[in-house]
Amino acid sequence: MRFNLVLRITFELLQEPMRFNLVLRITFELLQDPMRFILVLRITFELLQEPMRFNLVLRITFELLQDPMRFILVLRITFELLQEPMRFNLVLRITFELLQDPMRFILVLRITFELLQEPMSKVRMNIHTNNQVTRIYNVIGWIRGAVEPDRYVILGGHRDAWVFGGIDPVSGAAVVHENVRAAGKLMKRGWRPRRTLIFASWDAEEFGLLGSTEWAEVLSPEEGEEGMSLYESWHKRDNSTDRDAPWISKLGSGSDFEAYFIRLGIASGRARYTKNRKTERYSSYPVYHSVYETYEIVERFYDPSFRRLEAVARVRGGLIFSLADSLILPLDCTEYASSLSKYANSIHQLALKHPAAMQQFGISFDSLFSAVENFTVAARDFHQRLDQLDTSNALDVRMVNDQLMYLERAFIDPLGLPGRPFYRHVIFAPSSHNKYAGESFPGIYDALFDIENAVNPQKAWDEVERQISISAFTVNAAAGTLKPVVGQTDFL
Repeated sequence: MRFNLVLRITFELLQEPMRFNLVLRITFELLQDPMRFILVLRITFELLQEPMRFNLVLRITFELLQDPMRFILVLRITFELLQEPMRFNLVLRITFELLQDPMRFILVLRITFELLQEPMSKVRMNIHTNNQVTRIYNVIGWIRGAVEPDRYVILGGHRDAWVFGGIDPVSGAAVVHENVRAAGKLMKRGWRPRRTLIFASWDAEEFGLLGSTEWAEVLSPEEGEEGMSLYESWHKRDNSTDRDAPWISKLGSGSDFEAYFIRLGIASGRARYTKNRKTERYSSYPVYHSVYETYEIVERFYDPSFRRLEAVARVRGGLIFSLADSLILPLDCTEYASSLSKYANSIHQLALKHPAAMQQFGISFDSLFSAVENFTVAARDFHQRLDQLDTSNALDVRMVNDQLMYLERAFIDPLGLPGRPFYRHVIFAPSSHNKYAGESFPGIYDALFDIENAVNPQKAWDEVERQISISAFTVNAAAGTLKPVVGQTDFL
């Protein structure tokens, strides 16, 4: 008799998908005939109105039906979890992930079952730390440039780790070492770079980017893609949505380029083998900064052939040798102009979410758009003149290279960002809400954040206007650095 009642309740409640947890609870409580459980799941599957749970229910049902003995365990886990419905979605998600690897599913169910024997148990954790002032060591090596020894190209990475560091930092440190080895072999053949090459092994990165910051202040390998270039593979896996090119992320922080790029305005970048954004939805690799980040996990799972690591080493090597040896620095100001235009439109769209307030307080982005247009024209003119440069004139070559090299410095505001004086780059800075992520026009972005809840709207929108003015002034100043240098007769 209870079976019909369960079916009736299930049918009625599933008209309101938000009450799905209650359906499971009633099913568990009332169902006295486990042999009919398959039918109940089938009806639940058919009536389920929440698409996000559709595939999950089907997959779990399929897996469990292979081993009916696991029914009781799953019912027990479901019952226990339903005492705290807030945990239910998380467990469903974890279950879905585990089902990608059925060999792990039995183990996880067993562990869960054991833990549920004492649901009220408390864990006492004792953490012992050794706090002391100690010396750190940066290891620096360099190859003096033959023509422009006072111009530096730096390739660096940290070597300290939270635990074993099989991926972070050893994979990056290995790439630096391989490029040192390659440079050494070239030197034995008589090669010397045009500009000075510096190789750096930073210490104490995990404790706050200490080694690299102190030094700054003192101064396709994929299977099935045979024949496809690394660029084509990158393009295929991580394509940009607004242009036909691979995705290039904005630099945020959380690594050793922070002091150089965001504080000092030294053009920086990093190349790493990243995930496929289309299929891999996790934010970072799962063992990040954990005790499981070992050499063995890299060798067995992440990069068994080390082909990806080799690809990163080749890309980084190509970058530093090109920067160190090219007659004209391989930097494109017109790409920077395109990015500035995109960033300006993006921050303007963010502000337009408050049209009434913008009109009330007289907020306009015209000055910023004008500055970006000025920079775009200056960049285009610079590269047109660059095409006509007499490269036999060493002085003119030096002048244009300095213009390219110092362009990034022009975006530095000595006063820094409001509340964050260490960060001085007007175009790029870490997000105030996620230090790993980069934000464009961070001063304007921070001023706009949560502005609808500002205690003093007039003051808040005045700060937005001030940050727009700072950004417009800085972009105009940067455009000025690309204009012809006085005395550049041949270049003119």
